[in-house]
Amino acid sequence: MPRFRPGELTDEQRQLYEELLHGPRGQGRQFFALADADGVLTGPFNAMLASPRVGTAVQRLGAALRYQTDVPDQVRELVILIVAAHLGSEFEWDAHVIIARHHGVDDAVIAALRDGRPPSFADGAQRAAYDLAVAVLRGEDIPDDRYDAITAALGTSGVFDVSAIVGYYWLLAAQLRLFRVERPANERRGTK
Repeated sequence: MPRFRPGELTDEQRQLYEELLHGPRGQGRQFFALADADGVLTGPFNAMLASPRVGTAVQRLGAALRYQTDVPDQVRELVILIVAAHLGSEFEWDAHVIIARHHGVDDAVIAALRDGRPPSFADGAQRAAYDLAVAVLRGEDIPDDRYDAITAALGTSGVFDVSAIVGYYWLLAAQLRLFRVERPANERRGTK
């Protein structure tokens, strides 16, 4: 994947570039840099510039899932780590383990996910999100009684949002692997 430099972007690429840097991802605390010292976007975001119309749609879905759902931050970050661990996505793991800790995901849960073990949960929403995410990742059919229990813990919109988070981060993990995106520079020191 080429490194799309700010001074060489088309109008469509520039619009997406600005949306990424100045939209919700660029606001508040930054857990890893969105752009490097040359202004080139990091992580999955540089690749989105290869196809700015589709990249814009993908970016907006990701922003909606991170900033506009009712899924608690802790549950969202847990689901992202579940996907990262299941798919072996080092970038997603490294980028989100620090965010997960910031939002209160227990270190024992993080260690279990990293080691491929089912974690223990005191929180019913986290347990339900784990159950749902793992089932989706494995391509399992979810029987009605299990679905009802997951829905009781997450709500109908939460079930939809968690399944969408799984799908979105699965897409990113595939693209990160395809384009050989390096792990975040500030997180390469052994978080996985």
